[in-house]
Amino acid sequence: MMENKFYISFLLFLISSTYRSTCTETISKEKAPNFDDYRISLKNYDNEDRNPQEFSHQGFIPGMSNITFAITDIPNNVSFIIFQIHAFQRNVTISYSEKFVLHTKDSVTGSNIGLFYDTNGNSSINTYVMNGNNDSVDALFVVLSYTSDAPIPGGCNMEFNIEISPFQKVFVSNSMIFVDAQPSSKPGKQKVACDKNLVQHDAYQLYLPGQDFTNETYFTFIKKFLTPENILRNGVKIPKSLIGSSMRRVYNAYPGVGSVYAMIATYKNQSSAYVPSFTYACDDVSFDDCGFMLTNGVSKTLCVAMIFLGVYLMIFGHKTPTGALFIFASLQGGLIGYTIAINAGTQSESNTMWIAIGSGLLFAIIWNVLSCCLCGRASRIFSSVFLAFFFSCLIYYKLPDKALPFENDYYFWAFFAAFTLLLFIMISITACLSSVFCCSIIGSYLFIVAIDFYIGSSFKYIIINFIRRVTISGFDVAIINPPFGSQETSLTVFWVIFAVASFLIQVQVCCRLCCCRPNSGYDEITIPVAHRSSDGNVEFLPWRDNFRAHRSLRKMYS
Repeated sequence: MMENKFYISFLLFLISSTYRSTCTETISKEKAPNFDDYRISLKNYDNEDRNPQEFSHQGFIPGMSNITFAITDIPNNVSFIIFQIHAFQRNVTISYSEKFVLHTKDSVTGSNIGLFYDTNGNSSINTYVMNGNNDSVDALFVVLSYTSDAPIPGGCNMEFNIEISPFQKVFVSNSMIFVDAQPSSKPGKQKVACDKNLVQHDAYQLYLPGQDFTNETYFTFIKKFLTPENILRNGVKIPKSLIGSSMRRVYNAYPGVGSVYAMIATYKNQSSAYVPSFTYACDDVSFDDCGFMLTNGVSKTLCVAMIFLGVYLMIFGHKTPTGALFIFASLQGGLIGYTIAINAGTQSESNTMWIAIGSGLLFAIIWNVLSCCLCGRASRIFSSVFLAFFFSCLIYYKLPDKALPFENDYYFWAFFAAFTLLLFIMISITACLSSVFCCSIIGSYLFIVAIDFYIGSSFKYIIINFIRRVTISGFDVAIINPPFGSQETSLTVFWVIFAVASFLIQVQVCCRLCCCRPNSGYDEITIPVAHRSSDGNVEFLPWRDNFRAHRSLRKMYS
């Protein structure tokens, strides 16, 4: 009995020892980082390089904490520094003072923020960081050093709270992204009149891969936009608008695709970089449905239907002109109904989709009834018009951002209408081949765009951007500049393959029916409208017989 008690006591001792070691391990993992995690040294500064130099450190800020960040070993020839924090999916605060009074001239709050510090010959500077979130926040700490020849970003601030504001403000509203910055001042400590400022400002943009919400990708792309040299190497230059402030850029929103925004201030041969800003263009911080547009059963059903309609057009579109006409008319009518519903202020997405479906079916029925009075080739006019409209939307989707005159609605719509008419004439010249061309291009696009809705690429915006231009006030100044990453590249390849395969399949039918039809011995096909009786009188046939004969010929040669 005593021996059993001994074994039980020994077993309990082992369990308790293991439990204590596990607790100790857990506590050590949650231990706050040491002082070196919140210190950046400039001891590796290159005195011979007059360009901005970057010193960065990636770490985290514990939840509900205030920390002091030290910048040390500042050389004498560094005139000023910009201290930046780039937090992932959370807001933090940096301040000149330890007291952290929010919304004052001493602090700024956000996820991509920075403060200007005049070194004044000091070898070290302290700045103060606060994390008001319950959880720790992954962050990138950056120090950019500048000489006395560099312009000061945000030095001519007139709107932001901080006197010198080297950061940008980003907000998303109504499918548009607004990025604001404050003008820079000339180099030197003397006060210069900002209205006579000769500093040049250039904006740049960089897209992340679509639907990539990882912190590794976020920090990797932020690092590409820290210094003027890296911004010029990796970014796409965005021209300023002809309308409004030169320090504001308005971008088209592509939800689910992260985008980094930078601005470079240049004076003579020296440049400074503003703190880069970032957004996923999403309203929900969790990003669960960011960029996902199939939010209800109606939209998901329509997406599946687009796959079947696309396959039908690619294989049977030219063989069944009545069915193709019905699909094209439904698409055009649905687009018109959807646009009208949005302009009318329909709040429910399901109601908007039902209005589009109803208008599409109604438009298709009306057009098919009217087409009964037209010949077979004339009934294909609608498909040519729709393809010309689609190509015009594609041109707008890829329109160069330097085409600033199209910010004017009169110029834009005149160009859009003229270009659509020109394309319609060019497509219609090919007669029989125009139908094959329309069914191949539109059918393959319907198939591809249905996949696009599921993987979150940007091909759907070929049509959505046109709808936004019609329905959203102020969208005329928005920079379209769509992302074109690996997803878009793959879909483009498949789109070309499907379109070419569909064209080759259906062009054989076109040649057999239109080009290779055997000669019947008649120069023209005629329908008799009267005949001469045995007594020599002319008797006209009933109108319904003429109509039936006309309809039979349409079916034969369509």
